[in-house]
Amino acid sequence: ALFDAGQQVFEDVGCDLCHTPPLYTSDREVRVTDIGTDPAAGESPIRWSGHYRIPSLRGVGRTAPYLHDGSVPTLDLFFEPKSDIGHPYGKDLDEADTEALIAFLRGI
Repeated sequence: ALFDAGQQVFEDVGCDLCHTPPLYTSDREVRVTDIGTDPAAGESPIRWSGHYRIPSLRGVGRTAPYLHDGSVPTLDLFFEPKSDIGHPYGKDLDEADTEALIAFLRGI
């Protein structure tokens, strides 16, 4: 039931617009400035694009640490509203929706 509730939260808040099922990714690129993390990787001389590709969320519950720079050690911290690290989206969810969303992410 928590997984299903989390899937609904995932869809309701628009996570599926970038992380599109069934692979939970897309071929879109996101500007490093839209993510809000250290832009060094996306702007490095090796990468040099100024963009990140949207990663698949399949198996994301088993792939910590998170983000391109490994700056987020857990999914719980990823969505922690008081934290300034992690994903800038989904930090405004209430506790029940956050718990459900994390359960869903751990299960896909």
